[in-house]
Amino acid sequence: MDKSQKQKSSPILVFVVALSIIFIVIVVSNYRSPFIAKLNMPLNNGIANLSTCGNLLSATSNDNKIYVWDWTNLSKKPREGIVESVQAALVTPDTFVSVKHTNPDSVVISGLDANETRRKIYLPSDSDTAFLGVNQDRSRIVLLLARNNNSGETVNIDLLDVLTDSQRVRPIFTIDSESGNIGYLAVSNDGNRVVVVGESNGQGWMFVADLKEKRLVWQKEMPDFKKIFRAAFSADGKNIYIRGTDSTLLLLNTDTGDEIRRLLPVKENKSTYRIMPVQAVEVSHDGSIVTAAVVSTVYIWDTKTVKILGSLGSGQKILSSIAISPDSKLLATSNMRQGGKIIIQRIPR
Repeated sequence: MDKSQKQKSSPILVFVVALSIIFIVIVVSNYRSPFIAKLNMPLNNGIANLSTCGNLLSATSNDNKIYVWDWTNLSKKPREGIVESVQAALVTPDTFVSVKHTNPDSVVISGLDANETRRKIYLPSDSDTAFLGVNQDRSRIVLLLARNNNSGETVNIDLLDVLTDSQRVRPIFTIDSESGNIGYLAVSNDGNRVVVVGESNGQGWMFVADLKEKRLVWQKEMPDFKKIFRAAFSADGKNIYIRGTDSTLLLLNTDTGDEIRRLLPVKENKSTYRIMPVQAVEVSHDGSIVTAAVVSTVYIWDTKTVKILGSLGSGQKILSSIAISPDSKLLATSNMRQGGKIIIQRIPR
């Protein structure tokens, strides 16, 4: 090859090398980027709740619809169903249950097929509010019915099993509780315990009940807290995660309610520490991580080392719900605002 040929081929070689480098940089950047997808949905309203049922991701919207994706193929159009209220839960790949939050008259069992007959389990007419909870493998569906007594000083709480196969509810036991405004119900993985959180007299309030032994384990008000929005059991059911007095996540002993540990999302100093509450909390199905949403950011901790693994910005103003994929690799977040969206991201390890 003469000198003139070498000069002609040199720019082409440089161009090819440069293009290859750019391609490699783009591939590596996309691989490392936590963002996976934004799910497009025919939603007219925000999303009240996200959850994982088997290999499925379900979202309940504020306009009483349920949308279901396969975690392994999120690009596929979701299946849709109509629910009674945002108090809804997918319990099999084809079946969900729902109940009205206020003045509940029945539990509705239905399928995602719009043509399927909706079955109703009628409830006592004196209930003021209802809360629905399911454990991770959907083996137990717990219904809480609350009614104020005549004195207004206590709340009568009925805990019931929802039996979808026999289409009935089975009473577990009744609690005469101190007056409290219930906000959320969570069921332990083994289905033996429930934790109920909310507020009472302007401060945090919660109780734990044992469904197997049919007894109230403990209940208490938390003077330094305001309303507790969400709660989650650890994988073994021995501990409970709830919001702290600020942006912290508290780890409580399920048997006693005693504080075990206080998890900080960021360094605690006046210049950087944002005093905002945890809005949502979720534990992975394998129990390896716990996540908490503070405003628009999700923080992730390793449950064994209790070390923070990192944080993910969602690009949304206020997060309302979190769901984790069955393999604990992906995270879904949503908000309750109109036109709400679901963001899917990789979980840092």
